[in-house]
Amino acid sequence: MRLFVSIDLTEFIQKMLDQRIPALPNLRKPKPEQLHMTLLFLGECTSDQKNEIVQKLIRVEFEPFNMKIKGTGALPDKKNPKVIWAGVERQRELVHLQQNIREALNQYTDKTQNRIFKPHITLARVKVEMETALKNELFQNGDPLQFHVNYFTLKKSTLTSVGSEHK
Repeated sequence: MRLFVSIDLTEFIQKMLDQRIPALPNLRKPKPEQLHMTLLFLGECTSDQKNEIVQKLIRVEFEPFNMKIKGTGALPDKKNPKVIWAGVERQRELVHLQQNIREALNQYTDKTQNRIFKPHITLARVKVEMETALKNELFQNGDPLQFHVNYFTLKKSTLTSVGSEHK
């Protein structure tokens, strides 16, 4: 099973972020209830590993904080977007939480992917090349959003023909 650790968004935040990206045939948007911010992707794990991971995550402590969402961007860049994302402010409490989770689960992570944590929320994936006018429409930032974070979640990701499903 594919596992990852995330911060769940409130229903209001999910709805507001979903409205930022128009429904276009060349975009694959997740359902609003699937929007989240990944803290750590673990990949394929066994049931035994999942049980060990749960026990390690129970011991992770962190200071609750207000997560701030502002701006939009794209990977690899706005000229040739493949992924459209909402930016998350890189604040001390969020970085500290992510580092604590990474340390607790170090043995379950891919050591070759020692990436710098870049907090973001994936809003859509681009299926085919887009016209410049449509691209510009995607990067209207909208008002900053924020909500209180006092928990994180271990999720299972199942790949389907219409995208990933998270539970």
